[in-house]
Amino acid sequence: MIPSLELKKPSQLLALTSKTVISKRNLFDLIQFSKQNQTEYFEGDEWKINNTPQQGINWIGNNFDLKAVIIKTRKGSYAEDGWQDNEKTLFSYSFKAQQGIINYNDKANKSLINQPIGGYPILLFSEKSSNWIFEGLFTIMKMDKRSVVLKKIHNLLELSKNQDIIPTPSTQKDVTYIEGERKFVTHLLAERNAQIIKDLKSKIPWICDICNLEFIKLYSKNYIEAHHKRPLHTYQNSHTVSIEDFVMLCPNCHKAVHILLREDNLEYDCAKDKILSLLNNE
Repeated sequence: MIPSLELKKPSQLLALTSKTVISKRNLFDLIQFSKQNQTEYFEGDEWKINNTPQQGINWIGNNFDLKAVIIKTRKGSYAEDGWQDNEKTLFSYSFKAQQGIINYNDKANKSLINQPIGGYPILLFSEKSSNWIFEGLFTIMKMDKRSVVLKKIHNLLELSKNQDIIPTPSTQKDVTYIEGERKFVTHLLAERNAQIIKDLKSKIPWICDICNLEFIKLYSKNYIEAHHKRPLHTYQNSHTVSIEDFVMLCPNCHKAVHILLREDNLEYDCAKDKILSLLNNE
């Protein structure tokens, strides 16, 4: 077994190798004090580890831009939890429940449910005496209304490969919640920039900047979506924006842009060119 490692910063978690040993005291302190400025574990607001150290699920980053989810699993916590294969590449993990009832709005559960959308890694730790054993990086392979199955990956580059085949929790209530969660960043943008969005829509024709669709001509309803060319999560603090920072997009192009920004790491202009190329080849 690899000797115990002393972690000083949350970012070190993403560089761990399988079977690294972390003392419970060290991980407790890292989680607890990553949220407190002026401590040696603090690495900025974007690296805060949320939830209390005693909980089984912690997440790094803010609610809309997570860097990773930490899972600490103890034998016997949930009867269904555990390895699904002898090679220890598949692990079943239950959603957090209270008296057998799962709250899908619970932030810990949401950090798991949103993992296929966010594309961030899951860091799995197993308990051994007074230590935690790092089992590796994982992504969600499948999901049902009570649990997820985690699949081990070798590096962060593998995270986007299985995103399109992940089912969501199976009840209609859960599906509705997750679909709303996918759009929450867009809603947040409108709320934080209510006046500029209003001004934008009053001054610019409601025509898609990419495909030139006029919603009202096709559906007899006036509709358009405003897209911030530079994603909000790339700003560290409050900032000044102008109308030139936005473009108007139809729902299809808007969704395609976000996928290309997330999965191909493209800037808006490059994403626009790629979509236009695909549309022209139809």
